[in-house]
Amino acid sequence: MKFMVAIDGSEHCEKAFKSACNFTRDEDELVLVTVISDGLELPNAYGADTERYAKLVKERTAEFKAPAEKMLNRYKAEAEADGVSTVETQVLFGEPRARLIKYVEEADISNLFVGSRGLGAIKSVLLGSVSRFLVHNATCSVTVCR
Repeated sequence: MKFMVAIDGSEHCEKAFKSACNFTRDEDELVLVTVISDGLELPNAYGADTERYAKLVKERTAEFKAPAEKMLNRYKAEAEADGVSTVETQVLFGEPRARLIKYVEEADISNLFVGSRGLGAIKSVLLGSVSRFLVHNATCSVTVCR
């Protein structure tokens, strides 16, 4: 089986990560994924400066990719120390909900582990907006941890 953990560094994400490690068996794969939101919407007005937009996205990508990879590598080392034999990391770019759903489908994920709430500024009463979206739209089982 192939398990995935959506990593954002939050307390709930830590619990999802530990649950996934405990759930993973020798023949299973564990994929640790984080998404960097570019936070920029493609300008669509006539005369929009798409070249400037592309430059901003490239700068943001370079700025955040190294710290994201470092965070994922820390989780990878911890998973390997816990006995998980196959661990892969992926840094994705774009809107988190859409990118996570797309990756689940592309990578043929069996079970997605997520924290009940992430690092978003506005917290939902029971379940964060990303985790709620994943529960309702993922093509695989979703385990929500808190």
